[in-house]
Amino acid sequence: SGGCGTVSATGSITVNALPEVSISISENSGDVNNDGTICNGDPIILTASGGVSYLWDPSTSLSNSGVSNPTATPSADITYTVTATDGNGCKNTAT
Repeated sequence: SGGCGTVSATGSITVNALPEVSISISENSGDVNNDGTICNGDPIILTASGGVSYLWDPSTSLSNSGVSNPTATPSADITYTVTATDGNGCKNTAT
């Protein structure tokens, strides 16, 4: 403050890796179990891993969009994306 001299400082930066997010499905509908194809009105359980908190988008036909394993009962084809946040606050998505 007030001077024209050289100022220097040192410090460190920590870079946290993004969480590795994955989605698995569980359903007993249609011809093959757990293939992501269901009959209209049947439930499918989506399970995300890799974070400590989750947010699914869109929330359409989901039992709860803020949990790792919501039950979906869509009436039309739909693609869900989950955003997982890890303990460091880093976020990543899976579809």
